[in-house]
Amino acid sequence: MVTFQLNVTKLQLSSKRQAIEILSQQLEDAKKEAHQFKLMSEQLKVKLNESEMHNRILETEISNLRKRNADLLEDINLLKKSMDFGSSKCKVSPSKERLPFETQARESLIEQLEIKTLECQRIKRDLELCNEEKQEILSELIHFKKLDEIDVNGVNNTIDVESVLQENKLLYRRIGKLEADNKLLTQALTKYQVIL
Repeated sequence: MVTFQLNVTKLQLSSKRQAIEILSQQLEDAKKEAHQFKLMSEQLKVKLNESEMHNRILETEISNLRKRNADLLEDINLLKKSMDFGSSKCKVSPSKERLPFETQARESLIEQLEIKTLECQRIKRDLELCNEEKQEILSELIHFKKLDEIDVNGVNNTIDVESVLQENKLLYRRIGKLEADNKLLTQALTKYQVIL
């Protein structure tokens, strides 16, 4: 009879140990998962902030370039008008020195306009890329914030950091209880071994 009780106690002790090991592993996994989610969320927030700052800088640059572009177009129009006026004057009294200077100024303005247009196009492309990156980061951030449709064996489970932390607390309590049971079973086992 005592041997039977001893065997039962040993089995109970073994199953309690296994349960403690499983719960400890689950607790560790849950901690790691919560930590990873937290890190990912923080990294995505940093990326989003950087992307928004970069967006604002690019928008300011585009606005400045548009103003410069408009100024250059205005200068070109004024230059064209002055050249038209100069050429009509040249018909009356041609001036050989004036024409090359005006042509040179016009070419310089056109060159500046082309450079600024290219710069404006480059910044527009940068802004588009930045907007795309921002959208990706936002969608990832939303995904990690919600985390509420993870499919496990065809069943939808709600998983978020709060619930993982709550589960951690429960697992700690269960481990504490199992360790207390384990201690009692070990004492009972020792008592039975002394009797035998």
